[in-house]
Amino acid sequence: MSPFAFEVQISEAAEIGAMLSVGYMLSAENGNVLEGLFNIHIGMLSYSFEPDMQNWTSAQLNNNFVDQWHRSSSRNNTPGGTYSMKFGGTGSSQYAASAYGALISPEVMIAPNSRLRFYHWMDAENHDTSPSYAWDGGLVQMSLNGGAWTQITPVGGYPYRIYNNPASPFVTNTQVYSGQFDWTEAVFELGESSGTARFRFVFGSDGYVGGEGWYIDDIMFETEPVSNPDALQVPTVLKLSPNYPNPFNPTTSISFSMPVADHARLEIFNLKGQKVKVLVDDILPAGISTLTWNGKDDNGRAVASGVYFYRLSTSNQSLSRKMMLMK
Repeated sequence: MSPFAFEVQISEAAEIGAMLSVGYMLSAENGNVLEGLFNIHIGMLSYSFEPDMQNWTSAQLNNNFVDQWHRSSSRNNTPGGTYSMKFGGTGSSQYAASAYGALISPEVMIAPNSRLRFYHWMDAENHDTSPSYAWDGGLVQMSLNGGAWTQITPVGGYPYRIYNNPASPFVTNTQVYSGQFDWTEAVFELGESSGTARFRFVFGSDGYVGGEGWYIDDIMFETEPVSNPDALQVPTVLKLSPNYPNPFNPTTSISFSMPVADHARLEIFNLKGQKVKVLVDDILPAGISTLTWNGKDDNGRAVASGVYFYRLSTSNQSLSRKMMLMK
């Protein structure tokens, strides 16, 4: 006997990215009837938050600020659905002053050329007289293979930067979503990143005027099928991937892969060829490694905006790439 109440079979000819809506009616011997609708995004891992939080969690990012992520029925993007995730007060009430929290995904296996897609609705305080700046806002970060959280950039970029404000949880000029907009799709190209990833949606506010908040719904991860996930971790040649994001401010992630265990040294240089920072100088195992540069030199001093080079050296090979720090 099958452990499932029913099964859905999808043709191999189904178009990747298409959405299949399935209506159902379940009846019990006592006469109770349950009706509903669920959606299947072909070729994508998706989260609509209709049944529950689907293993997503939230976290307070600073003890001096509150976390307000919760599952809400106030606004919804899913056809026939009810719920989304909201940063803000219950119902349609505003987010709190001095708020700073993250909505965190479960682990997701991604391959090169993967995409993150989602729909979002926002009402957050932007700057009245400086059109490209905001007081409050939200952004998206990724942690790859257990590495540090790094901000990732959507196609088209973030529309605002955080205004200089000591009451804000964000560093000045952090790129964010802010202002007011209806349900809109956001797309993040994940480039050459591969392995086990987690994502988080971070919202922060200062201590003053607020708005209704940030709603997230219908999150989708689009990636090529991987028959053997371990193959993502066993490269056949030495490879140095483009840093992400690029341009960046002030942090960026650099990934590289080694076919065998070897001594690896990853260094950053300025345009004059002067060494700025050594990120690693050690024996590393075969596979993918990801390191984060925070825009500071070996003495802990923030470096200036401009073009920098990063070089990976092993016992018998050296690779380098270019990146841009833009404050």
